[in-house]
Amino acid sequence: FYRPGKDIILNPFDKRSPLWLLANEIRMDADYKSRASSLIPEEGKNAQDPFWNIAARELLAASAKYLHKEGKTDNVTLLDYVLGADLDRIKELLKDTVVGALVSEHSEKTTTSIKSILTAYISSLEYLPTEGDIFSIRDWVANEDDDSWLFITSRADMHQAVKPLISTLCQVGRFEGQFLCLHF
Repeated sequence: FYRPGKDIILNPFDKRSPLWLLANEIRMDADYKSRASSLIPEEGKNAQDPFWNIAARELLAASAKYLHKEGKTDNVTLLDYVLGADLDRIKELLKDTVVGALVSEHSEKTTTSIKSILTAYISSLEYLPTEGDIFSIRDWVANEDDDSWLFITSRADMHQAVKPLISTLCQVGRFEGQFLCLHF
């Protein structure tokens, strides 16, 4: 069904994929938490203790918001900033969040645990293209004059590596309008 030159393929391992930036899907402050929530599920690897996933989501949202205000919107900078964060930076970013008080009261072990959860979920962003035509799902959905199709794909052998990313891409489209995403 793909029509070359008309339709869009979002797949970090496909050279036809445009440049997709998490920052391009932000329209208001609440979007930072929404995008973080789509990348890092509330229940996941730590279903018995949701604090870790919630803290990782808060850290991602706060970091993305800070970098966006600084005009740094590329995914590589976001990854470097978040995954390279030390205890002081994390305390500063989370100080006004729901988990801020808990992080500031604990040791570097807490920070390391939060970062390990974050790494597990956001590392899929590293596979995205770093150059090319910029693409926004929200803009694509809003453009009623465009009759192109959007294909969000992955091969079975690469699916685990990009599963959080695919979930995020599907969630952005689902909240913006009529959008069908088959996620296997």
